[in-house]
Amino acid sequence: MEMSPEQDAVKSAALTIALNTIENDSSDHVLLNMMQRLIAFSDRIIDKAENNDEDPRIECSCGCSYCCHMQVKVTPPECFLIFAYILETFSAQEIERLKQRIDHNRSLTEGRSFHERVLIKRETPCIFLTDHACDIYHARPLICRAWHSLNRKDCKQAFLSDNSDAEIETAPLRNYVLGMIREAIHDVCVQKDWEYDTYELPFALFSCFHHSNPMQNWIQHHPPFEKL
Repeated sequence: MEMSPEQDAVKSAALTIALNTIENDSSDHVLLNMMQRLIAFSDRIIDKAENNDEDPRIECSCGCSYCCHMQVKVTPPECFLIFAYILETFSAQEIERLKQRIDHNRSLTEGRSFHERVLIKRETPCIFLTDHACDIYHARPLICRAWHSLNRKDCKQAFLSDNSDAEIETAPLRNYVLGMIREAIHDVCVQKDWEYDTYELPFALFSCFHHSNPMQNWIQHHPPFEKL
């Protein structure tokens, strides 16, 4: 898909939004505010582009959760946004259930190869998948926002076949826009000397639950997630 000059400017605009937020927001939630503004920015671009008849039709829909059985990796800013959403919206009972899911998922997946994980994916759905819906939809990781299938039948076939090499055609615009958002976040982290890497979501959240104020520790240049 050939990108227009306007689309090529996405990363520059995203980086400006991120840096302006970091420089002008002195609150303890500056990182969360940066993430929310970047996500809102990407949503506006995607919504405007997909409201025409030229882009290929996305076949993802509510209740379809084939892709929600793969292990997702997140960066520290994404994880902190998710963790803040959990603390704000989950009940004590929901948090306890989430912790149990995290422990179950980690016990079955850590140390296994990608192919081995594909074979047990029915036993290891996303820790936030409930009744084929996402418990953190509004704070979901960037990869989940970017990955949208153009062929639901292919998703079903890939899921049922346990084929670790299956390829699914996805929405190119979403991949591009969210890719630029990820690059902007990376550049900000590099400029601020904040550690930037990807971590498996269950492990990252487990670490958040077991450390006091993980986001502030990371902002102060400490490792974000450590094994206990």
